[in-house]
Amino acid sequence: MAKLTTVLEGRVFLESPRWREGALWVADWGAHEALRIDGEGRAEVVARTNSFPMCIEHLPDGRLLIVDSAERRLARREPDGSLATHADFSAFTERKAFGNDIVVDGRCNIYVNDVGFDFPGGEFRPGIYIVGQDWRGPKALEEGGPSGQIVAVEVAVPGVGWP
Repeated sequence: MAKLTTVLEGRVFLESPRWREGALWVADWGAHEALRIDGEGRAEVVARTNSFPMCIEHLPDGRLLIVDSAERRLARREPDGSLATHADFSAFTERKAFGNDIVVDGRCNIYVNDVGFDFPGGEFRPGIYIVGQDWRGPKALEEGGPSGQIVAVEVAVPGVGWP
């Protein structure tokens, strides 16, 4: 049996773990920080937002994406450390926050889900939104679907196309 090792302590609510280039990347929802944790357990804060939730993923070129729910946008970390708007989700909701989990497929399509209500409380109305590689703005992929949402990487989704 594999031995478990603690690599980081003293954090609030770690979410969205990703392994990239020899490091573990996580979002700390409580501290509103995106972290890179090296093999020695040293954590570096690479970005901050005022969002809860905030999930992370990487573009194929290595740039970090952050679901910045409080700003209802998908933020992209630039090489200088600044956060730029990669996609604006404000047209999909008037709620104070939007977005949750994220995944990027092998074609560089970005999928972001949303619970459909202000958390905590409210009626659960999930949806999945897509930002294409030729980015023309986000598009609703599925709204009001099942409570569990899965995006299969490298699988075509029937009926989804760009206008």
